[in-house]
Amino acid sequence: MLDDQLSVLSNVHRRRTLLALLEENPQDDRTVASGGSDPGEGQQTIAMEHVHLPQLEDQGYINRNREENSVTKGAQFDEIKPLLAILKGIEDEKSEVRSLD
Repeated sequence: MLDDQLSVLSNVHRRRTLLALLEENPQDDRTVASGGSDPGEGQQTIAMEHVHLPQLEDQGYINRNREENSVTKGAQFDEIKPLLAILKGIEDEKSEVRSLD
């Protein structure tokens, strides 16, 4: 199970999606799919639509409602939440260090 979670988190796009849900649930799936850039543009959007979001959905970490264009925490989200909290803490520490420079 830990290996599966680490595999999911090894990709920056999947990791950002899950971290965004940790902060705010639900998320707009067009924003998630585009990585915050213009929806529908680029290879990142295609990869999110056809690889990353389906993988997160298959693992049960997200639920996707295409009619409402939303992504919400899935039934298994709590299983990966401790790892996300650690990653969030690391990101917060890095931000604090950068702001001190």
